[in-house]
Amino acid sequence: MTLATHSIVGLGLSSAFSLAPLPAFGLSLFSHYFLDMIPHWDYTPPFLIKDKENKFNHRLQTNPRLFYLSLLMCGADLLLGAVIGWLIFYSWSNLTPIVFISSIAASVLPDFLQGLYIKFPHVRMLIVIQNIHNFFHSRFEISNSILGIVYQILLVGIFTSIIFIIK
Repeated sequence: MTLATHSIVGLGLSSAFSLAPLPAFGLSLFSHYFLDMIPHWDYTPPFLIKDKENKFNHRLQTNPRLFYLSLLMCGADLLLGAVIGWLIFYSWSNLTPIVFISSIAASVLPDFLQGLYIKFPHVRMLIVIQNIHNFFHSRFEISNSILGIVYQILLVGIFTSIIFIIK
């Protein structure tokens, strides 16, 4: 899933249940793993070298330009999710700024930690967290980027509709 998709769903869940910061964090974190169980498309930041044999075993390139380009891509993806989430949920719900921020942070935390794992693959705690992430991650991947983006827009629409029904 893209960071935007994770952010929007995490914010939606937090707003639907009018949660305090800690429960919002927990529910948004849980939503990440739930969404990752659904077959989806993922983009690969330019600084990653994909392992063809094991899609969960990437390496980092050393080119600093590719690293900064990847930060820009991921930052834009996260910002897109925050803006859309704010437009959809923040404006009509009673989300406080701290719940807004904690929901977004938790909803993308596993992917951030995956980046740390790729950089530091021998840190025991990161290995455990990565194994949990891999366990919940769908083995089926949508390879067509256009279809993958449309699919995630539909998923966000479905989850948003369910959240509005709950609310």
